[in-house]
Amino acid sequence: MKRLFLLFLLPALSVYFSSCQKIKEEIQKVTTTTVSTDIAVPVTIDKADIQLQADSTVFDIEKQYQITNNPVINEYKDKIQGVKVVGLKVRVVNADPENMTLRHAKFVLQELNNTTKAYEHNITKPFALTAGNVYIMHETDENWQLVNDIIDDLQDIKLRATGVADSPSGTFSHIDFEFVIKIKATASIEI
Repeated sequence: MKRLFLLFLLPALSVYFSSCQKIKEEIQKVTTTTVSTDIAVPVTIDKADIQLQADSTVFDIEKQYQITNNPVINEYKDKIQGVKVVGLKVRVVNADPENMTLRHAKFVLQELNNTTKAYEHNITKPFALTAGNVYIMHETDENWQLVNDIIDDLQDIKLRATGVADSPSGTFSHIDFEFVIKIKATASIEI
């Protein structure tokens, strides 16, 4: 009787364990990972975007950007489960003349096709427009959650920059800067 029982039990156990192994293999094929990247939106303010006054330059520029232009976002775009913005900054790339100072400015970040969500940040203190200078926006900003809401959708974005810069002796050529959005994204990947 024991042999007859073992004769039925052994095949049943082998089927059970082999199916468990297959389930384990399938589970191990997909895992969650965190990727970090900077979405750098290049912006150039040139003579077409300004009003030159006696001692200042008033600018107003709008720039559209496809988030999927970022190679990391493009690679994981169909696998991303969530995005968290961990930093925002404006980095001066180049300015001519070099000795300009930003008196004040406002940056507005929106989804291109949904203007109901808008993150606004005002720079109210003088900021030297010297290559390499960085202005950092913080998570403690009043409407920071809007930044996450805008970027989490991974839609095209629109950046608007307005402001006034000192312009010594009424000269101006250009200001090049990058609006950098540092993100961490959670994605499912197959291994």
